Amino acid sequence: HGQITVEGVRELTNLTSLRELTLATPELDDAALEPLGQISRLTDLSIRSPNIHGDGLHYLSGLTALFWLNLSYCPIDRPGCLSDLQSMPGLRSLHLHGTAITDERLSELVPCVEFCDTAVTHDAALGLQSSLTSLKSYDSDRRVRPPPGPQTVSPSRVRAEDSAVAAESP
Repeated sequence: HGQITVEGVRELTNLTSLRELTLATPELDDAALEPLGQISRLTDLSIRSPNIHGDGLHYLSGLTALFWLNLSYCPIDRPGCLSDLQSMPGLRSLHLHGTAITDERLSELVPCVEFCDTAVTHDAALGLQSSLTSLKSYDSDRRVRPPPGPQTVSPSRVRAEDSAVAAESP
């Protein structure tokens, strides 16, 4: 079986109805993100490559339908690159396991993110609570608990949703 190349990714732009895409290959680098940013109907995107450092994340900012983005095991080690995701209004879940995202880089993250299996510490995530006005739950021990109110903190996961959704939750 062959590996997908940047040229192969360019061919994917012809799939105008494509909604979900998973690419896991070391051949992909930040330049491969440019054609991905043209697949406007994508709702779920998972990319795994040791050569995605974050310089190309701005290419994804036009994916307004994107709800779920998994960048796990991509280094994402270029400072400031996560701020490019702030223009993605539909993004609700950003997976960063095995990346270089640490406490110092939290300010780059959009407020509609789940932190799961990252180097973000419990104290740093708790510190975000005041700035995430639509925070629904935070769970650092990964046990699933129903939140008692629209803004709750239980001891690795931050999930923020639109205020209207949080207000409607039981």
